[in-house]
Amino acid sequence: MKTTLFPTPAGHAAPRTAVTTVRPASTKDYSTCADIWLAASLAGHEFVPAAFWRGQRTAMAENYLPSSQVLLLTADGEPAAFAATLPDGNSTYLAGLFVLPRWWGKGLGRQLLKLVQEQVLAELPDQMNASLRCTVYEKNRRALAFYARMGFIPTGRSICPHTNEPQTDMLWTAAHTVHDKAAATCRPQAKRAAGATMSNHSSSSPSSSATSLPKVALIATGGTIAGVAPTPLEQISYQAGVLTVDSMLETLPGIEGVARITSVQCGNLPSENITPEHWAMLGEQCAKALDDPEICGVVLTHGTDTLEESAFYLHLTLASPKPVVLTGSMRPATSLSADGPINIRDAVAVAACPQAQARGALLVMNSRVLSARTAVKVATLDVEAFRALESGCLGRVINGEPQFYYGGEENPALAGTFAELAGRKNLPRVDVIYGCAGMPVDLVRYSMERSAGIVLAGMGNGSMPDAVRHELRQAIAGGIPVIRCSRTGSGPVTPLDEYEGFVPGGMLSPAKARVLLMLALEQQKDADPAQRMLSVREVFALGAKL
Repeated sequence: MKTTLFPTPAGHAAPRTAVTTVRPASTKDYSTCADIWLAASLAGHEFVPAAFWRGQRTAMAENYLPSSQVLLLTADGEPAAFAATLPDGNSTYLAGLFVLPRWWGKGLGRQLLKLVQEQVLAELPDQMNASLRCTVYEKNRRALAFYARMGFIPTGRSICPHTNEPQTDMLWTAAHTVHDKAAATCRPQAKRAAGATMSNHSSSSPSSSATSLPKVALIATGGTIAGVAPTPLEQISYQAGVLTVDSMLETLPGIEGVARITSVQCGNLPSENITPEHWAMLGEQCAKALDDPEICGVVLTHGTDTLEESAFYLHLTLASPKPVVLTGSMRPATSLSADGPINIRDAVAVAACPQAQARGALLVMNSRVLSARTAVKVATLDVEAFRALESGCLGRVINGEPQFYYGGEENPALAGTFAELAGRKNLPRVDVIYGCAGMPVDLVRYSMERSAGIVLAGMGNGSMPDAVRHELRQAIAGGIPVIRCSRTGSGPVTPLDEYEGFVPGGMLSPAKARVLLMLALEQQKDADPAQRMLSVREVFALGAKL
């Protein structure tokens, strides 16, 4: 059975489809298309009054559709979707693409739009200048994301003359499509890895200079770096995890001069939805790439919200000296001055750099090179979003050239310590409790009853109210490790006499301490409680240093 790295819900069997071109005399088919348009509009555009759509049905069937070229798609013998296009100078205007709601999620819209794009390529004499325009209501996020996945880019904003609703103008051009088809005929297809979709972006000409370049695996998981916004000026409200890795590579002209790229699409989701199960699957995918003798390093694109946790997990579970470099972006791919493309270029350069070897997992953002062990997210919107507040960065990328400030450690702290757990699912539950004035004790009791370990994001130097400390002592007595961290964001949490029995988190953030404790507990799950507690103390004493 084929599996995917980030599985999507299983659907029904694909419908049998057929497409016909509706001719002017076929008024019955135009009426059918109008019914599809009405049903899809009422289901998908709730922000426009239903009376407007119903009032437009007759005009749609009798006037609008007969003046367009219409493709009607049937599914299992029933009318299911249609697309209407109009010639517009040297381009084509997509006047409408609607799928009957009962067929949503079956891939019919994608299939139909591909047929329209092929038609545009076939009919225009100058294929390289062929283009397709459309407008999408800004509130219809699902449609905006769909067109972005199909290669459309936002070009501006306008107001719908019929509804007075703001809409996004979008454009698809055939130039890159024609180029990709030609290139595909002269380069070998990459093998499909289990659970992932792979593409080979190596140089298509077998020149000695191209083959001498290092080879880097680029693994994409979604996030803002693959996000799409309604307009180029929108940087905050957007849908993350839309563009594929191949689409992102198209925005990187010249990347073929940095390294030969093998791209792997491993899901496409916002990083707030990443779980420990995803860490395990990412660890497996990275380990598989690192085992390839041709691959000199791995770049992983990831949403920034949980980037530091995934990075630290990979630091702890990957034993290869080859670099694993994580990157992301703070602005969506469609944004003016998007930071994603340059971050990918810099991350690839670091992954291909011999000086990056044997440093554990790394993070590259905004030209900075950081250790996955010390990097934390410190900003909600700024492109300078990650820092190592105490230790500083390991180096930076200057005009595509990685510059490290000092030599690598002979044995980076904790790197690969839990290699035998790479890919292990169902790690023990560890809760993070946020310390604050007057914090409720019952919250602590709730975690004590359900978790195998607890991390307290305490005040100052890992302090907590006396009532909370009393409860947590009961947890420690029962064999549940409790890690003291700080909510302040910087500085070490040190041992204190009044917190005897608690494990100081040192320089680790609460999020990183949780990852480390989960792995430590899994490694010692068969040990007796005393030995398990001792092992936790030892690993934190090593990993919590600067």
